[in-house]
Amino acid sequence: MSSDSPAAETRQALGSLVEALHEGRSQEALELFLKDQACEIFPRGPDTLKWLTDNIGKKDSTRLIGALTRLACFNCERGLRKCENCNGAGHFDYDMVCETCLGLGSTSCDFCGGTGLASIDFIPIGLRLAVFAVRLENAEKQIEGLLKESKTSSPAQDPKAASSDCVDALFNLNRQISVLESAVGVNADLIEVPSGFSKRLSRITRKAVRVGRKGEKRLMQIIACMVVSCELQAKNTKESTETGKLARARKKYYSSLVNSKPPFAGTSLEHMSLTEAAKKLKSNRAMSHET
Repeated sequence: MSSDSPAAETRQALGSLVEALHEGRSQEALELFLKDQACEIFPRGPDTLKWLTDNIGKKDSTRLIGALTRLACFNCERGLRKCENCNGAGHFDYDMVCETCLGLGSTSCDFCGGTGLASIDFIPIGLRLAVFAVRLENAEKQIEGLLKESKTSSPAQDPKAASSDCVDALFNLNRQISVLESAVGVNADLIEVPSGFSKRLSRITRKAVRVGRKGEKRLMQIIACMVVSCELQAKNTKESTETGKLARARKKYYSSLVNSKPPFAGTSLEHMSLTEAAKKLKSNRAMSHET
């Protein structure tokens, strides 16, 4: 067989891929894999993961999946972009909060849905389910960790520091909930669901909804803490000052978020795919009980 035959070319490409993975050059391994797929040296269909496992083994396939799982969005910084509506200020003339970014100056990236990770379009079709399953597991661990952390600095002792802590916690938690939401939406984007994977997709959806509910409850607690912090900042400053005006505007706006039905309606904290998935699961349970 000649050295430039398809089989020899594939073996050579697999060798380069495995070498990069073994040496920890994950970015190079990804580039090699995607290039060889584009050149049709590697398959691109729904059975790609099985093909990889058969040819380079489970351990190296897992390394490649891990690299794809961590692949960052090229369009943002950890899921956030400067709000174009207020140019990153978070307010207008200090007396009106920018609702686009919740008064925080940054808003979720449209490309990745606020996850900070490469969108599904950049993940090869045959590896999407595996990648999003791992992302779901990682997001669950992150959320459980965030829920165990101390909530924030005490607003009574230092309302400004408490507000800053709240913002950091809000962004971190909302990014992980966005990962859950993207995992729920993977079913519609798979194009072709591999045979026998429907149960796994159902498990992914159920887990994302369950963990997402925990995260959303914590988001509400964070917003409530922000209301208290803004109220205290307003009391500590003169009403006519820029700081005082902004603190009062924020307190009013965040109070409206706490009382909104459904929670966070119309904001980047509203995760509609998770809500719809929860409704569908509830409906399916009701139908199964009827039958």
